[in-house]
Amino acid sequence: MVRRDGSDKELGRLLYELFVGEGCVPKTLVTGGNIGNYVAEGLANRTFPVRVLARRVKPNPFWDDLGIEQVSGDFSHVSSLASAFDGVDRFFSLSPMVENLVELGRNAVTAAKQAGVDYIVRSSAMGSNAEIAHKFTNALGKKIAYVDVTPEKAKESMANSGMSPWMIQCQLELFAISKAGYVAEVSPVVKEVLKRNPISFDQFLEENVAAFRVDREIAGVARTALR
Repeated sequence: MVRRDGSDKELGRLLYELFVGEGCVPKTLVTGGNIGNYVAEGLANRTFPVRVLARRVKPNPFWDDLGIEQVSGDFSHVSSLASAFDGVDRFFSLSPMVENLVELGRNAVTAAKQAGVDYIVRSSAMGSNAEIAHKFTNALGKKIAYVDVTPEKAKESMANSGMSPWMIQCQLELFAISKAGYVAEVSPVVKEVLKRNPISFDQFLEENVAAFRVDREIAGVARTALR
C-alpha cells in the first residue's frame, strides 16, 4: 500500500506559507480533484483543518482518519456553495477542465467572497520541454525524452481518447501559448503571495527527486502484477 503523507519539502513549505496565519490555524476549503485532493491531504497531514468541496460526497476512510471533511456543492449554482464555505477562512480553488470553466471559477470566487473569505488561491499549471527532460534524466539516471508532438498528431490522439472538440481545441491553444514562451516568465505575484523568492526548477527537483523515484517503483510493481 502506498501512503501519500505529504513529505516532500516544497509542498510543505508552500502549504505553510500559503495557509498558516500568524497566531492561528485557519480552516481551508479545497476544490476536490487530482490536485486538490493532494493539497487537502498535505494540509491534513500537518494537522491543518481542511474541508473538500466535491460534486458528490463519497466514502473515504483514509480521509476520515486524517480528519478531512467532505461537502457537496455545484459550481454552476452559487447558492449551493454557501454551506461549503461556512466557517472557512481560506479557499484553494481549481476549476474542472470543462467548457464553462471560467463561469465555474467565477462562481466559486463569488461564493467565497459572499462568505467573507478573504484569502483565495487559484491554481493552474502548464508546460514542459527538452531541457526539463534532460534534467530529469540526470536526476533519475534514466533516459527521459521530450517528444515534440505536432498539433495534428496531438489532436488525433486526444480525439481517439474521447476528448470533446472544445477541450481538444483548448488544450492545443494552451500548448501553443506555452511552446511560444509566453509562460516562461515568473510572475512577481509569486513573491508577493509567498513572501519569498520562488525556487528554481533545479532546487525543486533536488528536493523532490525521491518522489519521482517512488513513482517509478510503483509503475514497476504495477507492470509485474499485470504479467
